[in-house]
Amino acid sequence: MFLRFLGATIILFIIYEVFLVKNQPEINQEDRKDFLVASFFGAFANIALYFLGQRLTTVIDAWVITSSGTLFVIAISYIFFKERLSKTVYLGVIIAFIGTLIIIGTPILKLGSGNLFGNILMLGSTISGVIAFFSYRRLVQKFHPLVVAYYTFLLALPFAFPLFLWDFWRNPVWLSN
Repeated sequence: MFLRFLGATIILFIIYEVFLVKNQPEINQEDRKDFLVASFFGAFANIALYFLGQRLTTVIDAWVITSSGTLFVIAISYIFFKERLSKTVYLGVIIAFIGTLIIIGTPILKLGSGNLFGNILMLGSTISGVIAFFSYRRLVQKFHPLVVAYYTFLLALPFAFPLFLWDFWRNPVWLSN
């Protein structure tokens, strides 16, 4: 994950410096907070929890849980941002949310083939992505999307570096494989 972030950061840095550095608004304190939240939850936690959870649960469980991100976006938009949709959409969200809870909980009842901890990690990944979504939404209203991507990957590097070291310590010959 660290090497992917590093590669993306280098490529985006070149694009940023050559094409985008001019005419960009100044990054204020609120923007810094949004960039940090987007980097931690959107790039680091979302991806790390996804890869860990995917190893422990079934592909279908992972897919259903990850697909529930839209449900969380709608719920948070309704609760915190007072955004409204039709009653039919809300009914669909409730039905889909109940279905997602059933998928997550089936390992408890020994009905499914997934792993409860893996399902919880997948849910954590999904919630991390939803948290990041709201930061991204604010950032792309002010900055070019490539600028947002550049700073997201740049700020995610320190979060991913300890996992890179741990993975390298566990398997020091992975580069030669």
